[in-house]
Amino acid sequence: MRAVRAGGERGQAIIELALALSVLLILTLGMVDVARILHAYLTTTNASREGARMAALGYDDAEIFAAVQASIGTALEQANLVVTVSPGKDDRRRGEPVVVEVQVPVPVLFPVLGALVADPLPVTSRTTMRME
Repeated sequence: MRAVRAGGERGQAIIELALALSVLLILTLGMVDVARILHAYLTTTNASREGARMAALGYDDAEIFAAVQASIGTALEQANLVVTVSPGKDDRRRGEPVVVEVQVPVPVLFPVLGALVADPLPVTSRTTMRME
């Protein structure tokens, strides 16, 4: 004999599943976008370290920029890459600090996260090393 259900409970499990899956999908997509931003931060941090090392060894700004670009590689879009080296080549003295700052905009793909942060999100890393 078949169990008889009340008419209002028909399809309830499918509705609950649809609601739960939509929440899980939103959370998953948000985590993927946050992971992309963290990857960009780690990449720019490594690139600024590479550039600061080159600056500390006395290389000129063009070589520092090339080292930063090589460090970033294809991991991030380099079209809007900004590399700032201070002080300038002529003002760098042995034993003094040199600062390399790398900034790259990261597009936010998930609309909910895009409503919370700037789009594209500027990811910046700064490294200071002593001139050798």
